Amino acid sequence: MIFDFLSALHVPPNIHNDFWMVRQEKCVHLLFACFVTGFFLLLRQPLRTHVFRPIGRFIGVKQKEVIIKKYEYQVWLFTYYTSTFFVGMNIISKELFWGSPIFKEPRLHMWIDYPHCDHSALLGYYYLVQLGFYVEELCVLFYETRRSDFLQYVFHHAVTIVMIVGSYITCFNRVGVVIFVIHDFSDILLCFCKVCHYSNHQTTKTFFFALFALSFFITRLVVFPMIIYSIIFETVLFIPFNYVQWTVLVLLFALVFLHIFWFTLIMKMVFIALKAQKLESDIRSDDSD
Repeated sequence: MIFDFLSALHVPPNIHNDFWMVRQEKCVHLLFACFVTGFFLLLRQPLRTHVFRPIGRFIGVKQKEVIIKKYEYQVWLFTYYTSTFFVGMNIISKELFWGSPIFKEPRLHMWIDYPHCDHSALLGYYYLVQLGFYVEELCVLFYETRRSDFLQYVFHHAVTIVMIVGSYITCFNRVGVVIFVIHDFSDILLCFCKVCHYSNHQTTKTFFFALFALSFFITRLVVFPMIIYSIIFETVLFIPFNYVQWTVLVLLFALVFLHIFWFTLIMKMVFIALKAQKLESDIRSDDSD
């Protein structure tokens, strides 16, 4: 029965013109995300204990338990973001115009032929796995060690969940995949940088932190705002501006302000590191992280 349900994630082309029917179908698909959330909640601890911890001992993570748990969490995130980044890139290469959103033609291709109801099953799985993951991460924030930026991460995950659900139901799938990919890239570098920090590989950590800071600026504060620009000024060439775009814009601008806040902390850390000639910790997270 579950396999019959999963096979239905591909919206049939014969209902492409009935947008309301497509939305109803997609609302049913969201139930799959509940399964994904439960799967990740069950998977994360065995994976961290029996896979990530032995690897940590091998690469030199031999500190107190709280540091080991933080290392395991970063490897968990690194594994997930790396996987979704390459899957997202595969979807973009097959279903979208290949190119950076800083250029007009790739941006326009996010809106051409809207609504994009006849997407591939892979895109459907990708979207719902992302939703399930962020719901799981939101739940985890409340029972794991409290972060110093706890409220910012709760806000970030809540906004992300709302945007995933909204864009999936309303068939704004293409722009959603692009946003996922540009966010995943810098997250991969951040997670790897933290793993190097916990395993005491200082030179590698410094190098990847520099890459992370640069990629964060480019993807979150240059490319991401270009997508917002496209929603404001270029969607109207193909889609009448409506409440969906307004809602998305409000949420996207909220994320931009959060990115600016995080980037100021990143730059503060860069200045501290340049002054002290050493990267002590990641100021985006708790003090010992």
